[in-house]
Amino acid sequence: MFADFGFDTLTAPDLVPYLGLAIGLAFGALAEITGFCFRRAVTGPTETRRPALGIWMAALATAILGTRRRQRPG
Repeated sequence: MFADFGFDTLTAPDLVPYLGLAIGLAFGALAEITGFCFRRAVTGPTETRRPALGIWMAALATAILGTRRRQRPG
C-alpha cells in the first residue's frame, strides 16, 4: 500500500508518529479556530456557553460515529 504513494521504505510502525503529529496539528488548528473548549462550555460566560457546548457536542458525536465498530453481515 505504501509503495503506491511512493513510500517504498516506510512501514506502518514508521509512519505512525508522522500521522499522529499531522492529526495533532490539524486538531490543534481546528480547536483554535472554532474555540473548542469544554471548560468554557461548562463554566464560561453565559453568552459563550451555549455555542461552546454545541461545538463540543458536535466533536463528541463525530468521534463516537468515527470510532464505532461496524458489524459484518452474516
